[in-house]
Amino acid sequence: YKTIDYLVNKSSEGVNMALIRDMNNCMSNTENTSLYYRPIDAYNATLPPVNEFEGSTGSTGKIAEHMSLLLEFYQSDYELSPFIIGSIAFAYFLYISPFDKYNLYLATLLMLKIVADYGYGECAYYSSMMQFIIQRKDQLKDIFDEVKRSGDLTYIITFICKQFIDTLSWNVRSLQKIEMPKPYLDEVKVIEKEVIKEEQEIQS
Repeated sequence: YKTIDYLVNKSSEGVNMALIRDMNNCMSNTENTSLYYRPIDAYNATLPPVNEFEGSTGSTGKIAEHMSLLLEFYQSDYELSPFIIGSIAFAYFLYISPFDKYNLYLATLLMLKIVADYGYGECAYYSSMMQFIIQRKDQLKDIFDEVKRSGDLTYIITFICKQFIDTLSWNVRSLQKIEMPKPYLDEVKVIEKEVIKEEQEIQS
């Protein structure tokens, strides 16, 4: 919630190193003034289950280089759907896994930030996308392994776009189940009666 609130308040700011640092600070509940990457190589890391994507680059010495390439991609003038750009950034962030933990969360929030920046506004953050991805992290790991083997990002783009469709459909269905509060319904009925009464007076 703190990270989403931070991103909503930074809607006018694009993706940069400072923003990624602050996102990580929000998730880690720290106040680092510099951007600190994970201090150990991936193959030596002992990490919680939610961080199954950590350390795909193997060596910590390449993290800064890959992060710079990620920002170059974001700043490039590609004529692509924001969902595709966000999906690619999501996959690349997971590939880099720059931090000790929360990489899956941060990759998802980065993707939502990109979608928000490309015209969808803060509603992108409230799409339940985070829950959908976390719930399907085992499936995502299999897809991500296939992307690493093949070098084909189509798998991850298709997966992410499907999650967007599913979460929007789920939200629409949830909204349709919401009933109007009774006081509001009573007020609507009163207004309807007044309108009918006025119409009858006009006709008479």
